[in-house]
Amino acid sequence: MLSMVDQREHLRASKSAALAAKDAFVSRYASGRDDRAVGIGLSRSGNAWAVKVMVHTQAAAQELPRRFRDFEVDVEIVGLAEAL
Repeated sequence: MLSMVDQREHLRASKSAALAAKDAFVSRYASGRDDRAVGIGLSRSGNAWAVKVMVHTQAAAQELPRRFRDFEVDVEIVGLAEAL
């Protein structure tokens, strides 16, 4: 198990790869799609980067992979935003 300092260094060292994976994911799965937003964040375990995707529908979520390159893909169904 990594110490907090080692974990932070691991995340810092792998951030550029995570950003590159996010950009490639956007090009492949989200470009031109208004129903998907993509970013990076911590994986569910909290010790690695993950591609974070917010989608409007279950159907949009099912079209996405659960891993992309070396990263977990975390998909959240958020629905449509409505102005109040």
